Amino acid sequence: MKPLDALNIAGLDPKDAERIAAAAKVLGEYGLGVSFPHKHTKTGSIVALPEDEVSLEVDGKVSFVPRDAVPPGTRPVGWRVVDGKLACFAECCAGRDDGPNTVAPYSQPVGRTREVS
Repeated sequence: MKPLDALNIAGLDPKDAERIAAAAKVLGEYGLGVSFPHKHTKTGSIVALPEDEVSLEVDGKVSFVPRDAVPPGTRPVGWRVVDGKLACFAECCAGRDDGPNTVAPYSQPVGRTREVS
């Protein structure tokens, strides 16, 4: 399957679309969904988020930072597979600790990646 992006998502092969829909259904059972890791260029285009960048939301404002520049106190909220590992591509920080970490398996000090099969 070719990578999804804003330009080819409507032209998916029906089998690929079925697989994505099935994955979304399973994820939905856990309150999760499917997303396209992306960012907007200065001209307004939508492009794939580079694998070495993270979408970072702090107090409602989104920026894009290198993966190794994510500040402490954030929570991973989006993952994708990079080099055979489940890696965080979106982090969120509300500026306060507002309750138990609901994504604890991915936010422990062991890092923000884990092997996938």
